Amino acid sequence: MCLPGRAVLRRLTSVLSVQSGLEVGTMGYLKMRYNKLTPREHLVNLALDEVYLAQGVELAAGTVTGETREGNVARTLLCTMINSIAGRYEDMIPMNPIESISADRQVLQELTEVGYQVVSVTTDGHKVNTAFQAKLGVTPDKPWFANPFVENQEQHEARVHVINDTVHLWKNGFYQLLNKKKLVAPPFPGSKARIIN
Repeated sequence: MCLPGRAVLRRLTSVLSVQSGLEVGTMGYLKMRYNKLTPREHLVNLALDEVYLAQGVELAAGTVTGETREGNVARTLLCTMINSIAGRYEDMIPMNPIESISADRQVLQELTEVGYQVVSVTTDGHKVNTAFQAKLGVTPDKPWFANPFVENQEQHEARVHVINDTVHLWKNGFYQLLNKKKLVAPPFPGSKARIIN
């Protein structure tokens, strides 16, 4: 049996991160950007979308890809973006390989710690996202949750409103019609029809 040399092992293990949350470099970048923004631009929307991956771990050019931080094979890549609701600022933050959607809670915590005031979260209407929203206490009657990472809830508005991205909702309706050949919709005021063929 032939073992790799020290230089090879050092190169392979240098890319492995044992920390959780956003990387140190990303946090430093977000702090630098935060300091250059106006107070109005600190009000941000957190946009989340997942991309499904072919399950597998690859080693290419000394970099290991396809693993979650816990060392499991990733099924999903969680893409996270913030954009100011009162300005032109927008940034793609991390694209993390994950197993479940609970990772956006960490991003919310770290953005709050930097100083951003996350006022809304935009997701598609996928069942994984709606299940996560239900865990946070989001209902049709209460489409928001309290940001648990805001220190002084009385001084700062701690509500984070949940918004389903309309583009994804239209896409989901289109694929429902394309695949199932029918669309089940709630009854509209003054209408008794529920199925559109």
